[in-house]
Amino acid sequence: MELTLVANAGANASGAYGEQQVPGSSDDVVIGNANLVSPAVTITLDVASATVNSLTFTTTAVANSLAHSGTNALTVSNNVTVNQPTAGVTVAWNINGGSGTVNGTVAIGGATATAGRIARIAVTTGSASFTSAVNYAANTVAATEVITAGTGSITFNNALTLSSGTLSVTGTGTINLNGGLSFGSANAPVFSTVANSNINFGGSLTATTTALTLNATSNTTFTANATITPTAAITFGLFKVNSTTTTTLAGNITVAGNLTLDGTLAGVFITTLSVGGTTIAANNSTVAGSISTTGAHAINSGSVLTVQTNFSITGAAIVTNNGTVTIQGNLTGSVAGSTWTNAADSSLTAGGSVMTTGTLTAIASPNTITYNSTTAAQTVKGTTYHNLIINKTGQTATLGAASATNNDLTVTAGTLSTAAFTLGVAGNFVVNGT
Repeated sequence: MELTLVANAGANASGAYGEQQVPGSSDDVVIGNANLVSPAVTITLDVASATVNSLTFTTTAVANSLAHSGTNALTVSNNVTVNQPTAGVTVAWNINGGSGTVNGTVAIGGATATAGRIARIAVTTGSASFTSAVNYAANTVAATEVITAGTGSITFNNALTLSSGTLSVTGTGTINLNGGLSFGSANAPVFSTVANSNINFGGSLTATTTALTLNATSNTTFTANATITPTAAITFGLFKVNSTTTTTLAGNITVAGNLTLDGTLAGVFITTLSVGGTTIAANNSTVAGSISTTGAHAINSGSVLTVQTNFSITGAAIVTNNGTVTIQGNLTGSVAGSTWTNAADSSLTAGGSVMTTGTLTAIASPNTITYNSTTAAQTVKGTTYHNLIINKTGQTATLGAASATNNDLTVTAGTLSTAAFTLGVAGNFVVNGT
């Protein structure tokens, strides 16, 4: 049965629905009537739970809406269609509390490129869950077709293609993209976040044509194995990879906020992760590409991080290592003020050059610097160390300037050459190599 709602009314348990009864699970509910120019239809869900077969906001010139609040729940067994109005008004499904669940597809918007003609699904609080595909109309004006969360949550269980329209979080709410997201097209879609909002990816992310920039203090978490493909530039705020999860970079990305790696950040070696923020946390994690930092950073105590290529410090900034870090490539600075500091109880293992430009500070007690490349010679940065280890089977480490250790010097394997420089050792000098 099709139930068309054409007057302002509230559904309630007594059965009153304007002049019609409360819709049931077999009803195809249509809000609005194209033959009526007024008034707008405002429907309020005020029963604890309701199920309908389908839900359509018909194409009209008035601001028809459906709203529910509290803990009231609406389940749509099949499809939801939110058509674009024919005048400068907003047609909306407003979930101001409770929940909305759609088991079929969702279609939103229309083809008219007039900014004031808006089709919208808004989850101010409460939650919305979309089981199947969500399809935006191919409109060139992103503001005409909007899905948005305030402090509520929206879950897309299928992969979402955002090639037009707007997807946004305007508060501390959450968008769960369980099937991943393909973003961008000539229609210039919008995907926006604000401070402390949350985006969770359970699938892959691709940005094509349109650059994607999320708020610098919004949170992005990858909760399942995924690939990030930045054909167009991608900039995250705070960025996290969950434990037992591998996120693969298919190109360079930027993290404007803090970086937290409980899982693995994989990818080809040419990729670069540019990190802003102030902290890097890693739980026995590996970055397959390079890390580039701007501004002061602290690698958190207890972190175990392996960088399979290079770690670069841009500008006169200090990176303080409080954890256990292995850099298989080069540790570099861009200017004399670029500084790597090993804090107390930290360790750095370097497979390439170490701060050829910039400063290495390694006097905290205790801390350890290890030079360990077994495929190439290395130059030992001329500075004062606490503990210095040379572990280079078949290779040579050569002092680049006068150096000293405030504690132990250990040559585990390979050769240590002082060249023409002095090397002072205040603690034990243990030689297993040469």
